[in-house]
Amino acid sequence: MFRRVVTLLSAAALSSLVAVSAAPLQALTFKQPYEVVDSDGRRQISDDIIYGGTTEVKKNFIRLTPDRQSKRGHIWSKSSINRDELATVITYRIHGQGKKWFGDGIGLWFTHEPQWKNGDNHGFTDKYTGFGIILDTFHNVEHRGGHKDVTIQVNDGTKRLDDLNDENKIGCDAAFRYHSNSANFDPVYSSSRIRIKVKGNALEVDVDPNNTGTWTECYKGNLPFQNDWLRRATFGFSASTGALADNHDILRVQSFDQTNDAGLGTVDAETWSHNYSKDFVSLMESDVCDQSCKVTILEKYVTNFQVETEHWFEMLREQTENTINKLKEKERQNQRKIQALTDRMTTMMEQKIGQKMADVRSKVNEKIATEVEGELTVASSSWRLPFFIMLVLIAGGVGVAYQKYRKLVKSHLY
Repeated sequence: MFRRVVTLLSAAALSSLVAVSAAPLQALTFKQPYEVVDSDGRRQISDDIIYGGTTEVKKNFIRLTPDRQSKRGHIWSKSSINRDELATVITYRIHGQGKKWFGDGIGLWFTHEPQWKNGDNHGFTDKYTGFGIILDTFHNVEHRGGHKDVTIQVNDGTKRLDDLNDENKIGCDAAFRYHSNSANFDPVYSSSRIRIKVKGNALEVDVDPNNTGTWTECYKGNLPFQNDWLRRATFGFSASTGALADNHDILRVQSFDQTNDAGLGTVDAETWSHNYSKDFVSLMESDVCDQSCKVTILEKYVTNFQVETEHWFEMLREQTENTINKLKEKERQNQRKIQALTDRMTTMMEQKIGQKMADVRSKVNEKIATEVEGELTVASSSWRLPFFIMLVLIAGGVGVAYQKYRKLVKSHLY
């Protein structure tokens, strides 16, 4: 126990000492808490960094995408790096509720693109000059180049996405993805780190998958660019989800203008100190921890509590919001079904009524025709008898007249 206390105090002392002698590269450095809020109520990362898409800045982390399908977010530097040498340490966390299926990962980019450009390459374009580091959580068997958890993607401006996916992958494997529902997951301590060093066209990448403070070499090699290529490059992050999803969080970025900068020691010392805060209860009870030590520990407790509370609150908020959205979508679907049913019933009723009206109209017309025909038959038979009698009378009259005429003729002759 005493050895661990001494180690903790040494780490804290080293952190304080080195912090005095090393200054970060401010334009490419940002870390929590993110407390600056703009006029629209949005938290800002820094004056030198912009973000967009689904990216949300919280007090203690920056979320590129939530653990939901079809999301895409990015973070990007406003200006070019404008130097030939750079070292940066990125603390991030990829986690989600998926136990077996999840994706897709985070892309870190050093390219000649002046700003973020949308594309299907982990949320960034494939048409760039520079290199990217893909923290890839999905093993795509369709990519003929194989799979690396940490893939170094180099493009001279001529390659397209299929070329990048099918070429032999360079990089390393590292188990940096966390299952949010696992008992081992802790939003205060569960995170990962990657260290990138660029000097001219030389590139070194080291990983610390569980943020223990111990680095493992991932890649070392030369880039196919001129020594001053980095000056024109910008730096950014992107992440996207498709059918599979994860939370893709950036916690902090600490950059320095030299690959052997003493500030890199500060970063590691901060990690050690943070990890040892798990044992602060024992430290507070020890004789070596004076009043100022206890105050420091209590402040750390408060900070850790805020980090943990924000994480779980955000998870609850996001789940509640997602549930509400699902209910709203279900309601919209029900409304569409009701409307479709109403339209169908209306159409059926109109068809039934139309058919009924046609039947009634046909029967009425038939009835009218029958009645008219009957009336015409009766009417036609009623005028024939008088006409016949009149003819008989006329014929009789003609006959009588003819007889009279014969008598008159005879009487005249005789």
